[in-house]
Amino acid sequence: MTSEVYEALWRRAKAFLREAERLLEEGEYDLSLVMSEQAVQLAVKAEIYKLIGEVPKGHNLRRLLGYLASLRGDSSLKELAASRRDALITLEEAYLEGRYGPPYYTEEEAKEGLRVAKELHEALRRVYG
Repeated sequence: MTSEVYEALWRRAKAFLREAERLLEEGEYDLSLVMSEQAVQLAVKAEIYKLIGEVPKGHNLRRLLGYLASLRGDSSLKELAASRRDALITLEEAYLEGRYGPPYYTEEEAKEGLRVAKELHEALRRVYG
């Protein structure tokens, strides 16, 4: 395992999170959600990489979180994902719609997406170190 890859994924995940905050403040709600999704996706992929030595393909957040939880036998992550299901679905949809669809995400959806992204970042760091 190369710690450089792991650290690069986390560095990028944090940068996406900062960008999501900035875009939210500027009223770019669609793009803020895209950045929040990327922040979660890369953080989860970093932790999967740490365990198996490769970055998984795909971008479905709920599947990636489920896969990570199953690798670790960790029910707390599954419970957190289940409790934030609606926000995760919005983030998954924003992965494509926030880029290519017409603008339609609300400020509240962008705020919730950012909250969930931050919460998952914190949970991953707390649980996986």
